[in-house]
Amino acid sequence: MEGSFPLFFEDLSPCMYVASSPAEGEKLKAVGWLAWGHPYTQRQLQLPETRFGQLLRLLVDPWEPVCFMGSHECEFCPEKNAHDTIEHDGLLVHFGANNLYVPANGCIYVAPSMIAHYVDIHSYEPPAVFWEAVMNCPEMGSETYREAWITSGPLNEDWVRLVR
Repeated sequence: MEGSFPLFFEDLSPCMYVASSPAEGEKLKAVGWLAWGHPYTQRQLQLPETRFGQLLRLLVDPWEPVCFMGSHECEFCPEKNAHDTIEHDGLLVHFGANNLYVPANGCIYVAPSMIAHYVDIHSYEPPAVFWEAVMNCPEMGSETYREAWITSGPLNEDWVRLVR
């Protein structure tokens, strides 16, 4: 976050940035929380267009149960604020301030919106299970999405209330 310490979580570790307890953290898995000085998996092959397009569609208007103030800049780019949007196939995606919640089988992947920039510019390769969840994610805000969120997310009344 701007003016704050870098946020780094190892891929598939509990995302304690949004979880309020270790039990919630087990259901909320971090993906794409990159920071300078921490190695990350880089893509060796060309990114399939369908994956990147679906990721961007989810990021156009991501549903978030909670919002945080401030924004995150890319620590890998020498020119700060040089990349805060991606325009692709008629989609305009702003990133740096939102988080993406992708329900999967038994958990919810939580990624910063910067993940689009990391994938596009820095060849970051998220885990295969994240890509599978992205490709199978229901439309943001739909009833199917909310049900998947409740089924896969923390078994906590506060979280369920946020979705409803």
